Amino acid sequence: MSFPNMESLRARTKQRGFREPLEGESEADYRTSFADFMVKVDIVESSEIRSGKGWDEQDPSELVGHLLFSR
Repeated sequence: MSFPNMESLRARTKQRGFREPLEGESEADYRTSFADFMVKVDIVESSEIRSGKGWDEQDPSELVGHLLFSR
C-alpha cells in the first residue's frame, strides 16, 4: 500500500482508528505519529506510512532502515 498524500493517509487512519490531525499539525508530523502508532500493529505498513510509498516502491535500504529502527 502507498500513502502518497494526506487524503490517502487520512482514509487509512479512519480504518485503523487513529485520531484526526491536530489543528496546525503538518502532514509530516501526522504521518510520523500514525507510523509510530502502527509500528506494533504492522511494521511493514508503518514503513509504508512513514515513507508514503508501498514496500515494493521503496529502496531496499530505506525499507530495511524503517524495519530495523522503528521499534
